[in-house]
Amino acid sequence: MNRLKQYLDTFSFRKYFYVFVGAVAVLCVFTPSFQITEEIKNQFSIQLPQLPLSPGELFVIKSNKGFLTAYSEGKKTSPLNFQKHLFAVSLYQDTALTLHGQFDLKKGHIFSHPKDYYFIKNLKVKYKNKKNKGNKLRLPSSVWKKVNKKEKMALEKIKIKNVFNKEYKFDAKFQWQHPLNSYIVSRFGTSRTLPNGRSYFHSGMDFRAPVGTNIVAAAPGLVVFNEHMTVSGNSIVLYHGHQIFTRYMHLSEFKVANGDIVNQGDVIGLSGQTGRVEGPHLHYELIWNGLSISPEQGLKVLSQL
Repeated sequence: MNRLKQYLDTFSFRKYFYVFVGAVAVLCVFTPSFQITEEIKNQFSIQLPQLPLSPGELFVIKSNKGFLTAYSEGKKTSPLNFQKHLFAVSLYQDTALTLHGQFDLKKGHIFSHPKDYYFIKNLKVKYKNKKNKGNKLRLPSSVWKKVNKKEKMALEKIKIKNVFNKEYKFDAKFQWQHPLNSYIVSRFGTSRTLPNGRSYFHSGMDFRAPVGTNIVAAAPGLVVFNEHMTVSGNSIVLYHGHQIFTRYMHLSEFKVANGDIVNQGDVIGLSGQTGRVEGPHLHYELIWNGLSISPEQGLKVLSQL
């Protein structure tokens, strides 16, 4: 009798054990074990600016369905809200951009693979001929001797790049103006040639400004840099949120310090002729995510946000 009872107990244990193993096997077979991605086509619209884009152009990407992020050329978009992101084209971009984005949308259930939905857009870009020699800068020999220091300039380039790559806690409404109401003597993107024969594109716009002219903040911002540099002379960098910076160069005097918060129109410095210059003026730059963008075109975009 005891042997029979022991046998039945063992049989019940085995039965439940086999039922448990079978259930686990079914779940392993029919339940997805990995996540897959799927491109959305003709389901949600992605609104882009008119193509082709220009080198140095700032633009807004819109969607009727919110998306998490988009990126191209190693740069991520800056989200303005759930359905709008900022992006820009490099001043030296000479090929089309391929924009990759991921929607804030997941689908799936216990018997189907969860999916990440994404989009891909190819954006045509106007080509700038870098082979054309630009206007040769007429730098006084004394100025060229001071600024023609390759090793020092290389270190300063790394330093200012770190300023643009750092994360800052500041956000304000976009209110924009030019830092000076004066004649524009050189526009963004024009080609220039140094006395040593090296050509480059002008990364900002130059305003006529006698030494000592008040220079004001183009928008509310946080002072993240004010220092003398070899090429840019006395320079100030303001951060405005969403990876947007402005830079003011060749100043004669600083009126702000690092960490100061300024309002639009506040005087931040006085114009001068420090650094690599032919004469007194203000060199003004608008920068997104480390890329120099057109101050005139960028101002129009930012003023509409």
